[in-house]
Amino acid sequence: MKNKFLKRLSFIGLNTISNLIVSATGMIISLIIIRLFSNELWGEAVYIFLWVNIAAHFASWGSRDFLLRAFSAAPSKSAKTWASVFTARALLIFPFLFLPFFLKLNFAGSIALSILILARFVYQSYDVIILYQRKFTLTVFIELLALVIVVSGTLLLREKIEINTLVICFTFAETIKAIIVAAWYRKEYKVYNLTIPEKDFYISAFPFFVLGFSGLLQSKADLLLVSFFLNKAILSQYQVAMNCFLIVQSGSAFILSPFIKNLYRMDFNRIKKISVRLFWAGAGILFLALPCIFFGLTWIYKFEVSFYSILLGGAFVLPIYIYLPYIYFLYKIKKQNIIVAVNVSSIGICVLFSAIFIPLFGPHYNGALLSIALTQWLILFSLHYLSKRIQSNLQWNQSGILSEEIIVT
Repeated sequence: MKNKFLKRLSFIGLNTISNLIVSATGMIISLIIIRLFSNELWGEAVYIFLWVNIAAHFASWGSRDFLLRAFSAAPSKSAKTWASVFTARALLIFPFLFLPFFLKLNFAGSIALSILILARFVYQSYDVIILYQRKFTLTVFIELLALVIVVSGTLLLREKIEINTLVICFTFAETIKAIIVAAWYRKEYKVYNLTIPEKDFYISAFPFFVLGFSGLLQSKADLLLVSFFLNKAILSQYQVAMNCFLIVQSGSAFILSPFIKNLYRMDFNRIKKISVRLFWAGAGILFLALPCIFFGLTWIYKFEVSFYSILLGGAFVLPIYIYLPYIYFLYKIKKQNIIVAVNVSSIGICVLFSAIFIPLFGPHYNGALLSIALTQWLILFSLHYLSKRIQSNLQWNQSGILSEEIIVT
């Protein structure tokens, strides 16, 4: 029992570290660019990589959750399913390879960014395998290497640094990441082993895609309204503060990710127990994280931050630690449409709250924090209520796996 607990703890720790390294990489690089060069250069990079992330999101097409469910249902067919989905997704990434030529880059920069988009696509394709096999040490190594490459390239080329040079540095790092992960899985999961695309992939994975896209819109709605009602100085402070809270919020996924395939085998009562445990884990993380965020914003960034702002940030973070297991319960019973409906509705609610509270609180971002915190709690109550209602219409077998006679109303 002790060894099993330590093994689970090591999975959580490695997965958390691997994901935190990805977040920390962006923060470290942005700090270097801003301090050594200019805000404008990093602003150009943010704009360009926003399009890269959009391309990556479309090309993903909800494949991670789709494949996790497929791998759990038929582990022996994982390689064949992955190759089929890879082929289907390759058709989606192709148009985005021409995107860089419409951005403000020279020819070399455009070619480099096209290569980066392709490399990101390949590297992203292996995320689900790393997660399923829990090879988090590999991710840690690759991301640390990429950080060293980008930082070294930026410092070596500091006399010639501009947006095109910066893109080339990122492209080199992303290409190395793709080569390493493809070489690691070359025997079983081959990028060149193209097969006929999964015939129902686009339709089956579409709810996962819509869920991610609606989440993307939800995360940007408050930011757009802050930029509309408040000045750029407050906007920059809000972005920094939100990045800190989002890192803490992502801890819920870090903890749960290594055990997603187990969640797909659990019944509703077990899901509720996991939710309670995750809540206490989130409360403990917040207890340690909120003082760190406060001192980081006030001492490192020299912002004027009230304790009330920190509490609102904590209220924004905590709900996901409770409702994330319910999301996977709904995934399991193929009710992604409910998650999408809740997510889309929350966008409108967040916009409404923000339009009311941001002007009400005046020249500060507490109104935005209050809006997103209230929205998160409404999402929690909605998902819990709907999951409980749907569960009452399902029949379970003794092992907790859905029986063949499922009644869904």
